[in-house]
Amino acid sequence: MADILAEIFDQFCSEEQAFIRATEAAAKGILAEGERDLKAMYHISGSLDLRRQDQARSDAACTEFIGYQRVLMRRVDPLSTESVQQLVRQLDRVCEGVLKKHGYWEGKDAIAELRAEAERLAWLSHSQQLASAKASGATLCPPKPGPMSRPTFPERAAWLKRAMAERASMTPYQLHKFGGPDPKTVRKILNGQSVRLDKLDLVADGLSHFGGKVSPDDIPKD
Repeated sequence: MADILAEIFDQFCSEEQAFIRATEAAAKGILAEGERDLKAMYHISGSLDLRRQDQARSDAACTEFIGYQRVLMRRVDPLSTESVQQLVRQLDRVCEGVLKKHGYWEGKDAIAELRAEAERLAWLSHSQQLASAKASGATLCPPKPGPMSRPTFPERAAWLKRAMAERASMTPYQLHKFGGPDPKTVRKILNGQSVRLDKLDLVADGLSHFGGKVSPDDIPKD
């Protein structure tokens, strides 16, 4: 673990650290899959296509960034401008850490996009919470760190985990390679997060390459 990430990691509680460890394990799986693909293509064509490995490094960096983002976002007081500003500074450090760990040139564009979206969501939440508090005249207490929030689409997440496990423990990277959505979107579904409906169509297409035809209608709605 890069020193920057280790410093941030040490600030987390045991549950948060376990969550980060899980994202690190997922990132290692992505890197291993990219390495296997690189070797397989070399044996087939006799040449090295490093784009596959570069994509795997970028995906691994994004996976770890999202893990840290989720933990840090739960620690923010959305009513406090200072708290949001502190989050933004921490996200910058996470960006530096994951790019140092997985490769600056490989992941810089994808990480920059994720970081910008994370900051946008943080300030959006801040403005909405302030408006709500002002309208109600209530004084809200800062949120305390607690268990990770429950997924919005738990049945869909559980269904996809089973479907991928039944297909030789398919990884998000493999699902993407066979026509599924990008690995970041796959991981969002596995985490129970909301995605566009057309992404679920791609999930069905990718899964259909193994173990029989899958229809978008087979995917749970919640």
